[in-house]
Amino acid sequence: MRNAYEEKFRTLLRQGIREKALKPIDQEIMLFSILSTLRTFYLWYAKHKMLDFEKVKRDLCTTLLMGIRS
Repeated sequence: MRNAYEEKFRTLLRQGIREKALKPIDQEIMLFSILSTLRTFYLWYAKHKMLDFEKVKRDLCTTLLMGIRS
């Protein structure tokens, strides 16, 4: 199952690069960076529950996407 969703994510990254919505950087690095963050986010968030969830959601999306978006 993990291989399937990683491949779907790779497809989205390739499409984003092709359409110039994403920077043409190594897709595996993008994949690893984003998925690693999301896979362990629950551990970090459990220690920081006093943070406003909407702010965390917005800032996490900005952090993950603005660094790779054209």
